[in-house]
Amino acid sequence: MWKTIFRRILIMIPQLFVLSILVFILAKLMPGDALTGLLNPNIDQNVVEQLRIEAGYYDPWYVQYGRWITKAMQGDFGMSYNYKLPVMSVIGVRAMNSFALSLFAIIIMYAASIPIGIFAGKNQGSRFDKTVVFFNFFIFAIPSFVMYLFFILIFGYKLKWFPTIGSVSSDVVKGTFAYYMSKLHHMIMPAICIAIISSVSTIQYLRNEVIDAKTQDYVKTARSKGVPMQKVYTHHIFRNSLLPIAAFFGFQISGLLGGSVIAESIFNYQGMGKFFLESIQTRDFSVVTSLILIYGFLFLLGSLLSDITMSIVDPRIRIE
Repeated sequence: MWKTIFRRILIMIPQLFVLSILVFILAKLMPGDALTGLLNPNIDQNVVEQLRIEAGYYDPWYVQYGRWITKAMQGDFGMSYNYKLPVMSVIGVRAMNSFALSLFAIIIMYAASIPIGIFAGKNQGSRFDKTVVFFNFFIFAIPSFVMYLFFILIFGYKLKWFPTIGSVSSDVVKGTFAYYMSKLHHMIMPAICIAIISSVSTIQYLRNEVIDAKTQDYVKTARSKGVPMQKVYTHHIFRNSLLPIAAFFGFQISGLLGGSVIAESIFNYQGMGKFFLESIQTRDFSVVTSLILIYGFLFLLGSLLSDITMSIVDPRIRIE
């Protein structure tokens, strides 16, 4: 198993290399550049052209790519034209914000969706099960941004329980206890919203698997041998019902770690998702290419995590 994991990690290298070429070419095909709209419109165009020449905008794409990938392999992803800072230092702060928000959302999502899905499947047709089914279809039907705005209106403006924008209050000193409590306070509402949206598929998959597992032959055999139903659920049904959840576990985590563009934009949360959208709008190519590479790496990592999780949940499945 460890050899396979190591081999999968090695395979990621050429995959990321191909992805970097595609991303770089597509970024260069976008209209405009990082200097568009950032300079005084009254400035001499000859000066603008000179800046573009100095930045290497007119070099062949493979020359620009070679220059960029060589520096990237040394940990230098270039400078952000908007912030005038190294790309990784600008991404780093937002990546930590997205990581904290995603971790919080993941904990809430699994802590709620797993027991709800199992209990609903176990009590198929009950009032609780019908409520869960109605809730799932309702959440699935409404656009996510509508729910985010509803939460902001009710819990932000009406009840004033949570702040409506930002990732931390501006009047707290960084590194203090009040600073971290402020960050936690700002995370609660977007994390709950993301968890609710993400839990729909988990609850539905788990409920359906529990219902299907109750009719399987191994359950009937265990019951015929006198095994208590509670033990059948904990030792047989529950473990087999987790297989579809385990299959998407890695992708779900990596997707959340990449940041939610919609949630972070609506809550004005300073994470990777919101930063990615802003970088595209301002043609900050260094940031865009770096973020897409990070997303690509997270996707590949999610695939590996899903395979590992599947092998742990089901001993019959091995990565060989």
